Parts: sequence; C-alpha cells; structure tokens
Amino acid sequence: MWQVSEWLYDEGSDAETAVYTAKLQELKDVTNGMYDRHREQRDRPEVIAAFKNAINVSTHFMEKIRNSTPDEKYLDDEDLNALQKSLEENQAWLDKKMAEQAAAPLHEAPVLTAKAIADKMAVLDKEVSLI
Repeated sequence: MWQVSEWLYDEGSDAETAVYTAKLQELKDVTNGMYDRHREQRDRPEVIAAFKNAINVSTHFMEKIRNSTPDEKYLDDEDLNALQKSLEENQAWLDKKMAEQAAAPLHEAPVLTAKAIADKMAVLDKEVSLI
C-alpha cells in the first residue's frame, strides 16, 4: 500500500484516469480481504447466538412433544428421532467449526462464516417447520 501512496504523491499528479482506476483496484485487492475478515468478526457472534437459540428452541419443542401424553402427541417417534439427529448434527457442526475458527489466525480467511451459519439455520428452520 505504501507503494501506491508514494506513487500518488510522486508520479500520480500527472496520471490519466485509467491509471488512477488501476491503482485504486490494486488498493481494493489488498484491502478487501481485511474488510471481509473484519465484517465476519463483527457479525459472526450474533449469527452464532441466533443459531444456538434456534437449536435450543427446537430441542425444547422436541422434548415437549416427546414428553406429552399419547393423546397430545402428534408426531411419532420416527419424526422425533429424525429431528433429534438433525439437532445433534447441527450442534456438532457448530462446535467443530467454532473450534476451528478459534484456532485459525485472524489474518486468514474465516473458517466459519456468518453465511454458512445462516444457511445451516435456514435448513434447520425448514426441517422444524415441516414437522
């Protein structure tokens, strides 16, 4: 980046627009990853909390149905077992990815992204709402 700064104050004053545009693109190429990592660091905790909450609410929902009387129970054990398996798999995935992210250096691309979590949460939400 300092090279572009030096160029700007030395040779840049007489440069054509296309050259400025190329130099701007160089700066963006260098800084985009940094901005993406910052955005992930900022947004990820909120998305993780929402996903954990979705798993927790779904688990309580499942347990309430599992412990209801036969007259109140509108799901069979097969459906409940499938939901439990899905919840356990989602929790295991989140735990694994959070551990990988915690071990990853901050200057590298995130292992766990807010989008990946949101995608998992959408699939879980769809599974629960079908029940």
